[in-house]
Amino acid sequence: MATRSSKRETLTSEQLYDLTFLSDPHLACDASRAFCVRTTIDAQADETPRYRSTIIEIPVTPPRDPAAATVRDVAGGEEHGDATHPRLDERGRYLAFLSTPPAQPGKARGATNVKVLDLHLGGEARTVTKFEGGVKAFAWRPGSHALLVVAREAKPEDGSGVVARTVTRLHAKQDGVPHPGLTPEEPLGAWLVNVPSGRSKRLPVPADGVSDVAWHPSGQEVWMLGGASIEEADEWRTSLWRLPLTSAGAPAGDLEERAGGLSGAAGLAVDAEGTSVAWLASSDPDDFAAPTGLWTLDVTRSRAKPSLRTHPDVDVSPALGGDARFGAYPNRPVSTAQGWLVNVNEAGASSPGIVQEDGTVEAWLPGEHVVTSFRHAAGTTLYLRETPQRPGVLSILTAHGRAHALYDPNAGFVEKYQLRNADGPFAAPSGGGSVAWWRLRPRRTRRDHALVLQVHGGPHTNAGWGFSFEHHLLAAHGYTVVFSNPRGSSSYGMDHATAMIGGYGTVDADDVLAVADHALSEHRNPNAPMHLTGGSYGGFMTNWLVGRTDRFRSAVTQRSICNWLSFYGTSDIGYRFAEHEVQGNPWNDFELLWRQSPLRQVANVTTPILIVHAEADHRCPIEQAEQWYVALKRLGKVDTKLVRFPGESHELSRSGRPDRRVRRLQEIVAWFETHA
Repeated sequence: MATRSSKRETLTSEQLYDLTFLSDPHLACDASRAFCVRTTIDAQADETPRYRSTIIEIPVTPPRDPAAATVRDVAGGEEHGDATHPRLDERGRYLAFLSTPPAQPGKARGATNVKVLDLHLGGEARTVTKFEGGVKAFAWRPGSHALLVVAREAKPEDGSGVVARTVTRLHAKQDGVPHPGLTPEEPLGAWLVNVPSGRSKRLPVPADGVSDVAWHPSGQEVWMLGGASIEEADEWRTSLWRLPLTSAGAPAGDLEERAGGLSGAAGLAVDAEGTSVAWLASSDPDDFAAPTGLWTLDVTRSRAKPSLRTHPDVDVSPALGGDARFGAYPNRPVSTAQGWLVNVNEAGASSPGIVQEDGTVEAWLPGEHVVTSFRHAAGTTLYLRETPQRPGVLSILTAHGRAHALYDPNAGFVEKYQLRNADGPFAAPSGGGSVAWWRLRPRRTRRDHALVLQVHGGPHTNAGWGFSFEHHLLAAHGYTVVFSNPRGSSSYGMDHATAMIGGYGTVDADDVLAVADHALSEHRNPNAPMHLTGGSYGGFMTNWLVGRTDRFRSAVTQRSICNWLSFYGTSDIGYRFAEHEVQGNPWNDFELLWRQSPLRQVANVTTPILIVHAEADHRCPIEQAEQWYVALKRLGKVDTKLVRFPGESHELSRSGRPDRRVRRLQEIVAWFETHA
């Protein structure tokens, strides 16, 4: 068992390198074997820190000490590159996974493809696909040793020799894709790959490619999600398709559209009887800010229409922010004898549970935690659980209803730095109701008793019972960290999530300031200084509030928005997001967009402000940071600094290059310290 350290060590930004990230849990069909992806940071890799992902096998028998659990490396490693997405065939003999070759000096990393490992014979894994554009996902065909593979054939453009680039579609940009951030011209295709022979057959897919796939339990049908046209996809909608197959894997009929115009559909699944198809999508098809619901289609009826199975206020997609996750966190619904199993997101917590007849969800693991991903088989649920004190722990809920931790690689980290749990939730009075907020207190309070108010992104995500390294880092420097769920946040129903649509900076800002007031009233020193920070929507709110009030000692705005007029045409989501969230476009609704833009009130800013932004962020483009910075510098009223991170996307704080993540944290802490 772990022993308590006699002396607590001080957490610094560089200790991010010591975290282990668990992701993508996978369970054998008979629940006899469990796998997941383990990612660590190699701080000395070619003088540039990098992530290394391997697939590990974990015994399903609960150990005495999850921190010392015996795990086995199955695939990946320094010589073999990164291994992710472990998936066993039905019989448990072959483990297929995604493999990305190790980087070579001066060269881009090779394409991600599928490898298969024979667990009975052992030896080296065999590569079964060779797509130059890379494989995005795959699924075993029931009753066979064939894989349905989603991939691109073309090699990504590296920029060399390009004279000009032609763009014709509306959704022309995507955050997180290689430079220059343009939507790939080739849509994702689908292939059926015979593992023993390596032969593949290309399958028909929707016009704008396939975004998700699921097998009928017979293995004779493939169900797909994909845009019926580029125009449908550019409106953030997709369609549901059925493709019948012969035993040999050839199409046995045409690709048939069964439902169209679905809003943000994902997580496709087919029930055990093959009579119902399910997916996750906005509970209001015309409002992507609405809670995510479970939808089903009765496939036995040719004219059946999709049906919302969950209550419109129930959210079945965990959306709690965090910076100690790396990789994939699937939450695909699962058909069980009791009904559909989903991961319900409620009041800052999440848990797998069964959808009831009245549309509510009966949580199996209620409590002050977040389940970030789960898999279910043979009455057993494998899941990743985290709390404000502890990063993800691989855990199991047995068929007898007993929950156990299987593997906790960060137990020593938590003990070494004696990380604390958060207090809350508290209720801050605001707008005739209340706003839930939490507090992470330091072990040793600063002399000035300062607080840091954190505003989450989204805005339709939530704070609560998840883990944040950044919060603990600030607490290690003596700050009391406050985080909350103002109106606009998810996990509190439809009205809460949509209350600020068309009125950014109104009731949502009122709620954030109400939390600031309440946190100070509950603080040891009600006159203590308070600093402000947030990213994405939280960056918008930071910019907005410093133009509205001078109550904050200093502020750090990250991947922020300051001008909805320019955001509309430069963000990869701008044209749809602005029309829905801010309720207008620049040519018809100039004043409406400008009224909700922080840049409009930049002359009021008296708070010292640090601007942190990634140069390859196509979600909140860096032109937003540049406008905000130039305006503040030109006015010359406050201390202002812009820190730019090359080559990074909107995900800098969560999955950016490790040394850049560390530098970002150092800049934030230094800014607050400088303006103490």
